[in-house]
Amino acid sequence: MFADLHIHSALSACADDDMTPNNILNMAVLKGLNVIAVCDHNSCKQQPAIAKAAMDKPIKVVYGVEVTSSEEVHILCYFLRLEDCMRFDLWLETVLLPIENNEKFFGRQLIYDENDQITSKVDVCLSMATTATLKEILSVADSYDGRCVFAHAIGKSHGIIRQLGFIPKDVSISGIEVIKPIHQIELTKTHPQLAEVLWFYNSDAHQLIDISEKDFYITGKQWKEFWGESL
Repeated sequence: MFADLHIHSALSACADDDMTPNNILNMAVLKGLNVIAVCDHNSCKQQPAIAKAAMDKPIKVVYGVEVTSSEEVHILCYFLRLEDCMRFDLWLETVLLPIENNEKFFGRQLIYDENDQITSKVDVCLSMATTATLKEILSVADSYDGRCVFAHAIGKSHGIIRQLGFIPKDVSISGIEVIKPIHQIELTKTHPQLAEVLWFYNSDAHQLIDISEKDFYITGKQWKEFWGESL
């Protein structure tokens, strides 16, 4: 399966307004992808429309979110079932800082329906760190049958290496997202406990043009080991 499991919709203030459910899905199909995940910052509220829009598309969807821990580490949390993702979103609302989004500074946080019509927006700022610690996020996601991956773990702001300088040995993680193959080699040398996790190469797209082509391939065996079940 060719995958891009880190794409932002217009719910992320840093993404273009044309990152709508159908635009994202159609671009992913054009680029030959088999499965995608939209992972907005600290909110899953675009996921129901993504699920509906994908129903008539030849592509699979995994539900996701990019959570910022209190340590300012970005963590991708994935769910196979929409209901699990939305239960996780209810918890996320309790750990958001009560700060209003500054649209002029950060951008708008738009929610679209399955027809790419704006239905609402999120007023609380999703660009901030949450009050939840790294370990707390991993624990809660696990309780909702989620899988967690350190986003852009090395070489980028809010990656765990940039923020902490290392990956704690007592943290149970399902995967690591890296930007370049050399990053996987470097991290495996310094953190041998990561040798058995699944390594992700995603786009972190904020514009339609940036969605991956056939760059990242996951075998059925790898997927089953990651989830414990087939996609």
